[in-house]
Amino acid sequence: MSRLVCEGCGTGYDVSRREPGSRVRCPKCRTVLEVPERSGPQLPVTSSARLRRAQGAPCARHPRAIARSRCQRCRDAVCAACCAPEPVERYCARCAVELGLGGALPLDVGVATTYLQASSVFARSFLRILSWWLVATLAAFTLCALPIVVGALLVQGAESNAGQTFGQVIVAGSFVFGVVLHELVLLPAGCALVIDQVLRRQQVGFLETFRRTAARLLHNSGALLALLFVYALLAVLLLFPGVIGGFAAYQATDDPRAFFGVLLVEGALALLLLAATLGFAIPAVILEERPAFEALGRSWELARQRFGTVCAILVIYGAVQVGVGLVALKWPGFLLAGVSRVLDLFWPALLVTLYHGLVAEDARVLGRRSPSDPSWPATG
Repeated sequence: MSRLVCEGCGTGYDVSRREPGSRVRCPKCRTVLEVPERSGPQLPVTSSARLRRAQGAPCARHPRAIARSRCQRCRDAVCAACCAPEPVERYCARCAVELGLGGALPLDVGVATTYLQASSVFARSFLRILSWWLVATLAAFTLCALPIVVGALLVQGAESNAGQTFGQVIVAGSFVFGVVLHELVLLPAGCALVIDQVLRRQQVGFLETFRRTAARLLHNSGALLALLFVYALLAVLLLFPGVIGGFAAYQATDDPRAFFGVLLVEGALALLLLAATLGFAIPAVILEERPAFEALGRSWELARQRFGTVCAILVIYGAVQVGVGLVALKWPGFLLAGVSRVLDLFWPALLVTLYHGLVAEDARVLGRRSPSDPSWPATG
């Protein structure tokens, strides 16, 4: 066997199938290497060697074991013993620990069970979720502050109606983008790691939690922005039938309320469908380190296992939100506004808890244990 040792990272590779003098690139450190001339007598390839080669590459740490997969981070071939547990089996166990990624937790999926588990984790992480909500709010509207200021200046300085309208569109669009970025990306993505740490009973300090959260968000910022674009595009496509139906209802009744009624019902159904099928893509990006489109596929795989249960959980949450909102409109007050905000903050806890339950079912890690159980997995 002809073996080549990388000059950059010291990793060894079997290059017996490569022509001497050809150039290869190290998969680990990307250093360009030249295949050396073969030295010494070439041993004949036996049938047993052919059989082992047909079964797959040997594990980097256990040469006698056949590699199950290749780690996406270090690119080492790993066997079942060296592979990280689901749902992060794409990494080796060592890289999963370094990235802070964990295996499936034994959570059950059910309407009452999920709400009880989410309420428990929400109560224990409320201050951290509230703090991250403040940070996410500041970050979202800091990003949108410049376009809003530019739009406001255009509205004030424009001499024509077209210029004023253009400035108003910029202000409204920037404000809507800030709200969507905050509610659909920054809040659930940032709180996902917080909720995950509490579920795993990890003893992590307050500042260290924020440091890890910010690092995870920055590392996956491209995937999160891609998800935001996909969500916006799908929302527009799903709302299009509602606009057509609302316009037809308005033509038939000559009542604007018919248009908005049809649009509201269709929008609620579209939002439920989008959240129930692709809503778990953000936890998949943050907690599994998946790219955007792979995370969308992962979300669909998880949701279709218990689609009815997921829809029931989301319908209950949405109904409570709408009920509190209607009461707050009729009897405005500080208490009702606070209850509505608490429900908003409860959403990430519900989403991540439901995600963990679906992952447990997908990985066949089942059991009616709870985070208060002494046998619950705890890591430092």
